[in-house]
This record gives sequence, structure tokens and C-alpha cells, in this order.
Amino acid sequence: MQGPDKPSLSKSKLAESLIKSQPGLFVLFDKAGNIHWWNTRLEHYSGFSNDQIKSLKVLDLVEESDRNALQRKIDEAFRKGMTDIEIRLKSKKGENIFFLFTWVAVDMDDTDYIIGTGIDITRLHLERSKKMRYYQALEKSRNEILMFDAETLCLVYVNKGARKNLGYSLKELKDMTATDIKPEFDEDKFRNFIQPLLNGKKEFLKYETSLLRSDGSRYKVEINLEMVESEDQKVLIGIVVDITDRMLKEKQTKASLREKELLLGEVHHRVKNNLAIVSSLLNMQSHNVKDESVKMLFDESISRVKAMTMIHQMLYEQEDFSELNFGLYLNRLISYISANHQNNVTSVETDITADNIKFDIITAVPCALIVNELITNAYKHACKGQERCLIKVSLTKKQNVNKLVVSDNGVGFPEKFNSENSAGMGLTLVRGLTDQLGGTLELHQDGGTIFKITFNTNKRIDGYKLRD
Repeated sequence: MQGPDKPSLSKSKLAESLIKSQPGLFVLFDKAGNIHWWNTRLEHYSGFSNDQIKSLKVLDLVEESDRNALQRKIDEAFRKGMTDIEIRLKSKKGENIFFLFTWVAVDMDDTDYIIGTGIDITRLHLERSKKMRYYQALEKSRNEILMFDAETLCLVYVNKGARKNLGYSLKELKDMTATDIKPEFDEDKFRNFIQPLLNGKKEFLKYETSLLRSDGSRYKVEINLEMVESEDQKVLIGIVVDITDRMLKEKQTKASLREKELLLGEVHHRVKNNLAIVSSLLNMQSHNVKDESVKMLFDESISRVKAMTMIHQMLYEQEDFSELNFGLYLNRLISYISANHQNNVTSVETDITADNIKFDIITAVPCALIVNELITNAYKHACKGQERCLIKVSLTKKQNVNKLVVSDNGVGFPEKFNSENSAGMGLTLVRGLTDQLGGTLELHQDGGTIFKITFNTNKRIDGYKLRD
């Protein structure tokens, strides 16, 4: 390729052949930037024709923002004899192509020139830019990120967050291994620990540990460790989360929960004591009552209060205040009722079948009062005058539906008895408590009396509002 004012060079044909055979760009220009020689690769990349390039200076071929840097490098090449520079060649269409140029100063015919050879590094630049974006993302990550060689355990990368928390400089970290910041692991122990990652048995390891700072202090972390394998290296990447604040909050939460548990236990204890006082007062008052029907009302009230007292007593005795084992409670309650009424009848047997069902106190109290009411009525009425009476209590649960069945083989109700219209205190209370549970009440008479209460613990009425 010939340009204007071609210098007289020895062996020009050989030189021209060498220029044309260059795989990259070749350009020769003087101190003023005038281009004298170039190869066809310049025309290919720039999009300018041979005639157009003749009228251009070398600075015209690069991105405007790179021109000052290019001029400084040209001046440096003339001073030192050679220099390198990465520049963006700007094509005729406005596209930028990244080149790595080497400038060599030569003296020909008493004139100073620069011989420039360049290779296209656009793909390399894009890959480098992509890596740089990844690097910047890693540096800005709120989590601490550690990378180390799986074979040597040497640290190969520590992001800004980790460097700041650990307190080590980049220079110090270059000479450190993973075990230097994990004092609880010696090299052999750590290699055994990461072996499941190396042999592919696990994709990641998640664990809590502590890391050693440069000042000798330690901080608790949670680490997610994964292995990335390239052609020539296995790298373990640790995503590190400082859990110091989280552990402190968990400790405070546990302390707060413990305080609340103690307080709740004390509440149950005091409620139990207060109910016991109410029961005692009612009992004392009943001694002054001469009317048997009034005295019976006092006894019924005492029994109901006792049923609630036992719930608070059992909750106080256990560690978990949220739920009550209602099967165990039924045995205690029915034993209490039996002890109070056994002398009034000839012989009564009780048969209790209850799954391992737990109720919260909102469900337990109405259930307890229902059972207390039905069992007491069975002793007082159904079994009265019977030589042998059997009272059965069954509590079952299927999914969220509970079924409470209280039955006896006693005398039953009168023929014209209507449970819906009954104004008796006992059945009125049972109906109201069943409504409170959001349940249904069925009464059957077949060789005795059968009460069936069905309710869903996920749907009940609390304060007259349906709660899902």
C-alpha cells in the first residue's frame, strides 16, 4: 500500500511484502501525524478507502477521548524509542474497535517516524470488561466473599467487605491460607471437611464458624461453601454472612421469650390460685345455705370453677404454655367428678378414650366445661337409681375436625323432652359453649343418652367473631 511522499527505503519491495503480510494493523507516520504507509487491514477495520486515509492524520483514526493519551504515547515513543498503548480505533461508521499498539521510533532519511503495529483485542476487552463487572459486583456485595485454591488452600480473592471486617491488607492476604483465618481448623482437618465438595458428594456446605481478624478478635459467621472448577484449577468460593448481630438478637429474643414464659407461668399460677379462692368462698358460703336446691347450685358452680382451675394448674406444671394435653386432662377431670358423686349412686364405671389431642386454652376451657356439665348430669340424673351405670367419653380428631362424644346407659330423658327448647342451666350452657367452639351438638337416645359435639379448631367463635 502506498501513501503520499513514500520515503525511499532500501529493499522496498521486501518491506512492502512484510507490511502486507502483517496479521494486524501496520501504520507508519511522522511527528506531525501524517500517515505515510499502511496495510490493507487499516482500510478493513477503519472503513476508510485508500484515498481517504491519505488525507487523515493518525489521531483522526481513534476515538476523540483517546487522542490526548495517544499523543502522549507518541511523544514518549519518540523520546524512549518504543511504547505500548491500548486505544479505540474509530471506524467510519462510528464503531469502536479495541487495539493494542506497539509504537517504535525509527530514523529514515534523516526523518523521524513511528512504526505502529496493532492487534485487535476487542474480544479480549469484552471478556475483561465482563470480568471487571463481576469483580465490581463482588466488591460491592454486602456479603463477605472468600475464594481459595482447593489444593493449596491459598486465598486467591477476598472482597472489600471481607477485607474490611477481617482487617487484613491485600498484600497480607496474598500470603495467607484459609486456615489462617479459621483458627479452629488445621490443614488436615479442613481438607477432610471440604472433601465432600472435592469428590462431588455434596454441591455445597453450609455451616457456622468464626473467623479470625488481624487484631486477634473473632466474629461469628455463616458460610455457604461451593466449588468452581476450571481447566487448571479448583476454587472454593465462600459466601460469608456476619451473624454477630443476628446471634445477639436471637439471644435477646430467647431471653425475652424466657421472661414471657416465666410471666405467663406466673399468670397461670395466680389465675389458678384466684379460682381456688373463688371455689373456697363458694364452698364456705354453701355451708350456710339450708335450701338443698340452692346448695346444689353452689356445688355446680364450684365444680365448674374447679374444671377451669385444673386447666391453669396443668399449664403451670408444664414447660409449654401454648397447648394442653386434653386426653390427660379428661382423666383428671373425670376422676375429680367421680370422687365427688360416687356416693350418690350404687356403681358407676367410666370409660375414657382420647387421642393424643392438644388444645390451646381458648378451646380447652369450653371443652372442659362441656365435659364437666355432661358427666355431672350423668351422675346426678342418668345413673341415679341404677344398679350399674357406664359413662363413656370419647375424643377423636381427624384432620382439624374434633368429635367429642359423651354417652351413658342410664335412664335417659323423658319422652316429651326437647333439647332445643330446654331451659335447664346445664343444656343451655352446653349449647352456648358448643356455639363458642363453632361446633354442632347432637343428642341421641338409644338405651341411654349420647351427646355428640363436633367442632373444627380452625373455625371457632372468639368474642362472637368467626376466626379462620
